[in-house]
Amino acid sequence: MKCARCFRPIQTAAAWSGGSPFGPKCAEIMGLVPTPSPREIGAHGSNFRPQRRSVWVDVGQQEMFEGADMSRKKCIRKHWNTSPGFNPVLHAIAGACITNQKTLDALVTRMLLALDAMTHGNATLTDYRELVDLVNVCETCGLEGIGPEVLPFCEQATDDLLAAARRFEKSQQFGLSGVGIQALRELVEYHRLQILSVPRSKYEQIIKKTANRLRSGANNVVVF
Repeated sequence: MKCARCFRPIQTAAAWSGGSPFGPKCAEIMGLVPTPSPREIGAHGSNFRPQRRSVWVDVGQQEMFEGADMSRKKCIRKHWNTSPGFNPVLHAIAGACITNQKTLDALVTRMLLALDAMTHGNATLTDYRELVDLVNVCETCGLEGIGPEVLPFCEQATDDLLAAARRFEKSQQFGLSGVGIQALRELVEYHRLQILSVPRSKYEQIIKKTANRLRSGANNVVVF
């Protein structure tokens, strides 16, 4: 079967006129069939794309959309809210450097003072917390591959600190065994070498990871 107007082969006639068949396009041009709406064209799988229509907004919601560009999504980038005089290059260099000797000496001195107070039996909760933080951060460094030989000393120190906590609950006084004191002295020296082995930015990441492990309550975390 062929269209009587364009003579193209058609399977079925869209309309008949005077006994002659007409295809869908020719029948539409000749007015034999109604012109389909854009919605009907899209429903039949055509490539027709209707025009974007404006969004209807309630009267009570106008303030929410005032001044807003609803045409497309936009990427909102985060920027540092830095104070005047901040130098990002120097900040990056400081993060890539090893911890300076003055800061390291102050940290090691604080650990040794806490251990000395624990050894002489006049330690406070602050001294106990200092040693617990030492063990936690030192253990995280070892698990990250930074001085893994420190892990056995961490286990020994953990056992002794738990025993010291139970002793404090009974007598309100801390105390450590000789093995525990020696393990903590080894940890202080190991941790000093661990700090010198990584840049400051990596050490800050380890501290944050230690806090996250304690906060999450992982299976291998011991609560003091």
